[in-house]
Amino acid sequence: SIVCMSAMSMCPHRALLPQYGYDKAAVRVCKECMPYVQQRELARLELQKAYGMAERYCAHVQRVNDYLDNPSAFPWYKQDYVDTTKHKMVRAGSMAVSGVKYITPMLSTPYALGANAVHAAWNYGQYGLLGLFCSDEIMNAIRTLSAMCKDIRTLDARELVVGMLYLFAEHRMEARSAPERAHEEAGGGDRELDDGLLEMLIGLAGIGMHAPYEENAFEVQRLALQQNWRLVTERVADSGKYRPAWCLYVHREHDVAAIAIRGTDVDKSLGGDIFTDLNADPVVHRSASGATVVAHEGMLKSAMRLEAELRHTLRALARRHRRILIVGHSLGAGVACLLLWLLKNGGEGLERLPQDAEVFGVGFATPACVDRDTAKLMRPYFASIVNSSDIVPRLRVYSIHQLTDDLVECARSSHADLDEDLTSYVDRVATLWAPRVRRGTQAEPHTSEGGAGEQEDTSGAVHDMLRRFSRAFEFGKDAVQSSVLPAASALPAGEDQVRAIEILEGETALIPGGSSKVHMAWWGKRWEQPLQANACGIGEEVTERVKALLQTSFAITATPAKLGDPCPGSRKKLTVYVWPCAPGDERPEDLYIPGNVTWIYRHCGSLQASVVSCETPALRKIRVDKRMILDHGKLAYHRALLTVRAFKARKRTVRMQPFTEAGEVCPCCHSRFDWRSTTRSRKQRCLWMTNCRACGQVVCVDCSTQRQADQDAGIIFPARICDGCAWRGPDGGAALRRLPELFEASHIATRDLF
Repeated sequence: SIVCMSAMSMCPHRALLPQYGYDKAAVRVCKECMPYVQQRELARLELQKAYGMAERYCAHVQRVNDYLDNPSAFPWYKQDYVDTTKHKMVRAGSMAVSGVKYITPMLSTPYALGANAVHAAWNYGQYGLLGLFCSDEIMNAIRTLSAMCKDIRTLDARELVVGMLYLFAEHRMEARSAPERAHEEAGGGDRELDDGLLEMLIGLAGIGMHAPYEENAFEVQRLALQQNWRLVTERVADSGKYRPAWCLYVHREHDVAAIAIRGTDVDKSLGGDIFTDLNADPVVHRSASGATVVAHEGMLKSAMRLEAELRHTLRALARRHRRILIVGHSLGAGVACLLLWLLKNGGEGLERLPQDAEVFGVGFATPACVDRDTAKLMRPYFASIVNSSDIVPRLRVYSIHQLTDDLVECARSSHADLDEDLTSYVDRVATLWAPRVRRGTQAEPHTSEGGAGEQEDTSGAVHDMLRRFSRAFEFGKDAVQSSVLPAASALPAGEDQVRAIEILEGETALIPGGSSKVHMAWWGKRWEQPLQANACGIGEEVTERVKALLQTSFAITATPAKLGDPCPGSRKKLTVYVWPCAPGDERPEDLYIPGNVTWIYRHCGSLQASVVSCETPALRKIRVDKRMILDHGKLAYHRALLTVRAFKARKRTVRMQPFTEAGEVCPCCHSRFDWRSTTRSRKQRCLWMTNCRACGQVVCVDCSTQRQADQDAGIIFPARICDGCAWRGPDGGAALRRLPELFEASHIATRDLF
């Protein structure tokens, strides 16, 4: 070209030609040959990538064979940590965040409140200011759910914050008013976790949940050796989208090999694990043997890649008659389940393991990742563990939809409570945050609403501000508009029972029953005589296209690339008209927790574990709880298993008093339960009530600041106990009756010393 001839140094038509010896410096290539040169270079890079991948796969097999041939001569992993620029940047960001969290509580009250107010208002607008009297657990739950769930992010800020604030209180009151409900739902203790399986789970926690999250193989090896396992091969430092990190151990005494798959780690995977988690559409996968599974798409893709990577390694272990155990936590548990399914049934044309191979799986915090039939079929060889209120196993498309509806309903039904709490909040501010003190006595329990410095402001200024402020939080009265079906004349006779599912452009939704339930689909700006020709550019019928897309998935994403573009320049909406599903077949595409599900639930102040069905209602609904994020942690699971073991050996059982039997005042201080609270609504009162783990009584949180372990009751980690139990001696009253004898005995014992 003229540009190339006039400025040869700027000519873009340059490339490496290693086949002709030009592999160090780019040489000029004519414009006609440039596309072929680029394609050749891409092919060379892909081939190089394939060779490198095959080399790594072979290295895994070679390391396994070398260890099994001669364990004593097998080389140890060496420390190879290098402090890179990326590590420095991650540390700097973590230190900045930690510094802000550390400094904020040290500020004076006005500055600390100001910092929190700025943070809440920045994230949730003016309604985020309600976060000033939300607990940290509630605000963390709002942030976590917003990050994980697209439907939650679509809620109005006022509905999200207010709904979460009061739904948290409602769920807490419901759970604490019926403390035996979880025990009854889990079978009443008839299906307790087997002692042998419990000991195995405790033993696997270190290598299955803790070790895979370490920085490098050397640290993983150190932790594995403490549990008598030997790290043989791994891919810890190289993870990404659909490529979770993993480790392979061999027990040093028993013929067992374990593969531990790491859960979500945003930093180590450079965000790749998040993309795997969020690709949650249910997809259909058929194996070469004819078996079919509906699975979480991101986890299925990860399992298929991992099966290809470990195929020959696992066969080498099976040929040496090693039992294979696949373990995972969170995302890793879902991938472990689907990897086990692929090994048992084969993938698309993949060879299965030998029939005599013994392969099992264990998932800690296993998400709902397979259909109901597959979940039940995996019971003989896969075990899932769910810890108390852990939210991850309960995260499903339908549970999120239900939570969204509950948040909106709770927010709209809490007008009176919100107004009452805002009144109390503004009055408290008007007194310059006067301290609250107890007023009750045993003779005359305190029942008044106010405390020290809580006299109502009669000047009117505070209440004028309150009225302006509280009206800003009122919700609109607009009703939710239901989807309008086409006119009866547009549908054949008898088809008026179909319902409409509306999907905005770019959004994804599930179609119950899949393609078999689709009656008609319309793609465009609005319904405009779909049975006629598309003459106005409003939209078009896309029934056959939608059915074709639903052949392999129950989810569909409305995009012009898949459905066409009948209305260029306008945001379109896909309306799918579906037949009602038969009873019992309403949600065949829904996902379930796989295998034998062990639920660790709260009972008698401690934790108990029982084997339950994957359809247990408590595991199918998200309950807003302050521990729903904390219970997901690896340390929380290990502590829960240890507590279950201690509860089995308990010497006494403590009955937890229901909140509904607690009355109006705390039995320890005889003041209102919420005497220290700024809020005064009935819903918020239960947040200031708790059960003493030693006696079971309901007391206020300020009378239960002490934490102690109680081995006799099966509580091995410090838990809340009331002031009465914390300071009461084992035989204090009886000792007072023998006061002279005690002093006389003490005098006789020490008489010779003086």
